[in-house]
Amino acid sequence: MKTGKIKSIGVTDLNSKFINDVADPTTDQGVATKKYADTKILDDPLISNNILMNSFKIAINGSLIKYNMIDGIVDKFEDESGVDTTDSLNEDYDSDNNLYSPIDSDGIQNMTLVSESTEAESNPDNINFVVIETDVDSITLNTDLKFWASRDDGANWVQATISDDGVYSSGKRILVGDANVSGQASDKTVRWKIETLNNKDLNIEAIGLLW
Repeated sequence: MKTGKIKSIGVTDLNSKFINDVADPTTDQGVATKKYADTKILDDPLISNNILMNSFKIAINGSLIKYNMIDGIVDKFEDESGVDTTDSLNEDYDSDNNLYSPIDSDGIQNMTLVSESTEAESNPDNINFVVIETDVDSITLNTDLKFWASRDDGANWVQATISDDGVYSSGKRILVGDANVSGQASDKTVRWKIETLNNKDLNIEAIGLLW
């Protein structure tokens, strides 16, 4: 297995390129364009989601276990090194298919999947999720499946509202969400958590975060 670290394009780099290419600061239109870029591009979830989707493809093609970006992480679950197996509960790791699902012990159990910590370069205010998931049972988002984020090493958690962003490949959904963690302690230690509820079965096949 290979691990890797990649320098992401980053929304900050993208924002700067947009301003340099389009916004002329000597004109009123250019100032307005820069203001739009500052307020829209940096917070645009579509850009974040597309960066993470490209990162999944890099991880798959490179057989990477996990890699860190400048302001994010991607874990394709090539092994269990990115998951805190002590804090996680009722998780079943399938090493043949590189995925997690709830254990089936006298019926499907509710799973809590918690990541190892990642040190951010600065304190994130928002953490964006992209998760590749496959339903086994019928899953109601934000009821049977919940995402959480923390920037204080899991001392506190903020729930992300999940939405379905389309099909990744046959049967596999792209789930997205974001969590505002600005009210947490400024610890810069990022973790994610996935919970299943109501004894529903599913597969979690990859996760990516940007902040």
